[in-house]
Amino acid sequence: LKHAKPSTLILEFYGYPNSFVFQYTDNGKGFDTKHTPKGFGFITIESRTLGMNGSFEINSVSNEGSIIQIEIPR
Repeated sequence: LKHAKPSTLILEFYGYPNSFVFQYTDNGKGFDTKHTPKGFGFITIESRTLGMNGSFEINSVSNEGSIIQIEIPR
């Protein structure tokens, strides 16, 4: 959010029988996920998520925005 400069962002939370899902979507600057190193914030979130046997996924396209999804089993 700090670097993306979006005009719109959406935070969604879902509860499923076997998991909880958090999804962040924005229409900001986006970035190349293959060539941009993860900062300390992403590394910390990913580490904590994986520590709970969850999954952490980032999808981003330059000049289109980003989607970050975290899924944690119940």
